[in-house]
Amino acid sequence: LEEVAIMNAKLLQRGEPIPFLRAQTIKSLSFSCCSVWANVEEMKETLACIPELEELRLEHSSIIDDFPPDWNSLEPPNVVAPVRLTHLKNLWIKVDFFEMALVLRHMSLPKHLQTLGLHFMDSPGDGGAHFKALVLPALSPILSEISQLPHSPLRKLKLSISTRSFDFLASKPLHPGTTLSRYAGRERVLSNERASDGAFVSLKVDFDPLTPEGCSVLSVFADAVSSAFSAGSVVLGGGLDMSVALSR
Repeated sequence: LEEVAIMNAKLLQRGEPIPFLRAQTIKSLSFSCCSVWANVEEMKETLACIPELEELRLEHSSIIDDFPPDWNSLEPPNVVAPVRLTHLKNLWIKVDFFEMALVLRHMSLPKHLQTLGLHFMDSPGDGGAHFKALVLPALSPILSEISQLPHSPLRKLKLSISTRSFDFLASKPLHPGTTLSRYAGRERVLSNERASDGAFVSLKVDFDPLTPEGCSVLSVFADAVSSAFSAGSVVLGGGLDMSVALSR
């Protein structure tokens, strides 16, 4: 058993493991429109049982049922022993902000991650503060690597801003001697604008950048990846009036 894809299912385990979800041979695990794990510990236990996992996709799902009550604070509890996914090559998550933050903080993402697609389907009221406190700690190593990459014709770096969201797109060169995983960049993770080698990072946050909350998210992101705002990399969406407003 190498690939498991589940849709429209309630899988809450609550102490009763689902055997096929813990098969050590699984390389691709996908949940869409599901209720997946009862709590964080069950998520970590399941992922720890499949050490060969190369692809994890979670979208439109309730990932954790018993959501920790203190997790939406600006000072979340320290994460003890995040699950290590040493063979992960492709990670795609499309869920609401706090579920995304909870999952990311309880995973140790490998440096050799080849494709990463994160779609935050909403943004909290004081988005910038929560984005900085809950999300950046997990993404900082990846964003820092992107910021330090030299500009070249083969490197793609693009930031698109509209009244509904901002999208960040960056190619991520493979390390010497490595090949692209057959799971990297499958389906909706990557667009047709991906780099020639397929390694890629895509972040999308749904929010209105013309509001104070939206501006705060964009400001935090700008501090983390200032190179995304270099000349020629910013695309403003909407009509002329809206584009002028966004530019300001």
